[in-house]
Amino acid sequence: MSTRLRRYIGAPHLTSLETLGLGSNQLTSVPAEFGLLTALERLSLDNNQLTSVPTALGELTALTSLNLENNQLTRVPAELGNLVELMWLELGGNQLTTVPSALGRLTALYGLVGRCRLAVSKPVLKAPMVSALETKI
Repeated sequence: MSTRLRRYIGAPHLTSLETLGLGSNQLTSVPAEFGLLTALERLSLDNNQLTSVPTALGELTALTSLNLENNQLTRVPAELGNLVELMWLELGGNQLTTVPSALGRLTALYGLVGRCRLAVSKPVLKAPMVSALETKI
């Protein structure tokens, strides 16, 4: 991630940003400074080359939609379980084999979407509205 983008993320005028689409930008990392974008409701990081996402994404408690599809992720941080407003979580097209049980705290979750090889534990399925979970290719 470029130093210039890191500097912009922390700029005061971005604190009210609600939507950020960074899909298809060949990103290989996401700076922890994304945690400063606390008004963010929709974040799209799909179709990049991410191998991980920072735990700081768990500070984006206003998020309702998080798209991490088609990256190189092997895990997602348990801190995503703090995103209590999250309704859509898109994880397909990654190298995930499990998701943290902390995602069971996402009670507003309407869709956990994606074709990936997941071993989903029962706590994750406690979210009452989960409607679109595809666990095997």
